[in-house]
Amino acid sequence: MKKRTIIFFLILICIFFYSLKENYTTPNSSIYLLQLNGIINPITSQYVVSGIENAEAEEAECLILQLDTPGGLDTSMRDIIKKMLNSTIPIIVYVSPSGGRAASAGVFITLASNIAAMAPGTNIGAAHPVVMGGEEIDEELKTKMVNDAAAYIKTIAEKRGRNVEWAEKAVRESVSITEQEAIEIGVIEFIANDVDELIEIIDGVRVTTASETRILKTKGAEIIPVKMTFKDLFLHSLTNPNIAYILLFLGIYGIL
Repeated sequence: MKKRTIIFFLILICIFFYSLKENYTTPNSSIYLLQLNGIINPITSQYVVSGIENAEAEEAECLILQLDTPGGLDTSMRDIIKKMLNSTIPIIVYVSPSGGRAASAGVFITLASNIAAMAPGTNIGAAHPVVMGGEEIDEELKTKMVNDAAAYIKTIAEKRGRNVEWAEKAVRESVSITEQEAIEIGVIEFIANDVDELIEIIDGVRVTTASETRILKTKGAEIIPVKMTFKDLFLHSLTNPNIAYILLFLGIYGIL
């Protein structure tokens, strides 16, 4: 009888501790994966901002933004950065694939991330502001634009603990560097061959968001790809200078 009682209590104890384990085990976390390829404009800006908002609502572990851009509109860039700096979840910018770049506005966005990474064979820099369409502007206005951009990129780099001196040079002198140079001088934190490797690398990294400091737990997390809608992809494609030129040519030909 005593033996049965002891076994019964041992079983109860096992059930109790097992239930505790179940209650305190972290559920499968999710990682939102966005891709920003091409010019930064209101379409891509809304895509990224909405992606961050959805990831926040779902309490995702983090959001990875794969970036390959020659730059884009200042207002669209700033909309993205404001959302990134005030995000309650960690934002990781990953410049990829090999052969890709984070130029101009892409530099600002990369520096604004909680974690910045690049793929081998990529580059970052050349953030000197330019006027769309190659329009000529007077020296006073040009100086104002450069000073404003320099101050903005410096405050972003300072906030994220990155190389402020290089950031300012990227604006004032249009300097550009490889991924290896970027990691050596503190512009980025990691180099990764692909997203899977990046997710492994950042597991256990401490990051500070707008709401808290946390340790990333990305191992085994579910990756949730977030793609542009067909409508957004179509509108975004129209911003490609080559396509815009072809459409303009066809329009003129149609008139003639």
